[in-house]
Amino acid sequence: MYRDYGLTGEIHLISSSDEIKGFIGRLIGDLYPDLVDRVKYVSGKVTFKRAIIPFNTNHLYHQATPEVIEDIETKARFAKLEQDGALRPPSIANYKRIYNNSRDEYIDRHRLNALAHSTPKQPGARLYVSRRPGAGKDRELKGEDRLEEMLSRHDFKKIYLEDLSPREQIDLCRDADIFLSAHGAGFANMMYARPGAWFIELSHLQTARHRFGDFNMHAAVSGARYLHFFADHATNGADGTPKMEEAGHAGIHLTKFALDRLEGLVSIITDVHAYKGTLMHIKNALRESRPDIVKSFVEKCPAYLKGCAEICLVAAEACMMQNKPEKAMRHLSRGIDIAPFRADLWDRYLEISQATNSDGAAAPEVGMRHAFRNFRWMRSAQDVSGATLMQVPEGYRK
Repeated sequence: MYRDYGLTGEIHLISSSDEIKGFIGRLIGDLYPDLVDRVKYVSGKVTFKRAIIPFNTNHLYHQATPEVIEDIETKARFAKLEQDGALRPPSIANYKRIYNNSRDEYIDRHRLNALAHSTPKQPGARLYVSRRPGAGKDRELKGEDRLEEMLSRHDFKKIYLEDLSPREQIDLCRDADIFLSAHGAGFANMMYARPGAWFIELSHLQTARHRFGDFNMHAAVSGARYLHFFADHATNGADGTPKMEEAGHAGIHLTKFALDRLEGLVSIITDVHAYKGTLMHIKNALRESRPDIVKSFVEKCPAYLKGCAEICLVAAEACMMQNKPEKAMRHLSRGIDIAPFRADLWDRYLEISQATNSDGAAAPEVGMRHAFRNFRWMRSAQDVSGATLMQVPEGYRK
């Protein structure tokens, strides 16, 4: 913007604090070396006779009538609303929803400028981004040792962004095939990713309620696939969802159930072609009434059962062909744990349990089926920026 207007004076970055992170200065120096000497940091109350301020069209949208800017909710597929314009009133909730699902021209231009200064080094990298203790916000990640052990089996490299310069972070994220980390500012680097790269955010219900969508625009700029993997809170046994305004960001607890499911997801996205081939093959075998072939393939790829509800469903139907309803229900139960919003899994589970006179055992499932009805929209809530993955805490149906 400064260049567009042909300005030559100082650039004032206004902050609420006198403590400016060194990273900001390094970022400007790496990407805008011709401007870095003109940047001054200003805190407190300041007055300017004139100012050029980046204008976000969301501001105008919430202050204008449909005659000025037409309603966009239906076209943007934000949700199935009763009528257009429901998100137009200038509330914080409405503004944030539209803001998190849009982007401005200058974000795209910043990405292009950054990539012009980038030098790819290791294309195809699989990265696990950890937090160096004491380097910043210290948020607990229970189960990290087991997580690292699992990821090492899939050729992931552990890194600390705190050790890297801004340009090195850009290079790294441009190279990445898969970037996996806990929720945090590191996901802003999605704007430098190549289209189709996978960015997996480990988070939980607190994040979903307070910070969901923070990085949508970064994924939209690059075309990265942005996946949310929800696990439990690391709250030392406390019930409920921690309030962010009181407790701050809660840590993440990766139980064995969560790690199994995460490994299933990793197994799928590290070789999507092999996964699709396996799914097609066992579905064909099921149509040809060959449950033995289904069983053989599923046993060869156990990780898929951990992360794919559809494969759990096929395995369950194969068990029914072999007159093994109890084993079929176990597969379906696993599929429900993976995708509790899928009504077809609940229906099939209840159908088998009723046919085998297990009505009493299935009674809790009837209630849970209805409880998850409101989440079925998540099956289709996918676009070029990625998908939403729902993780249910271990033992939620006990």
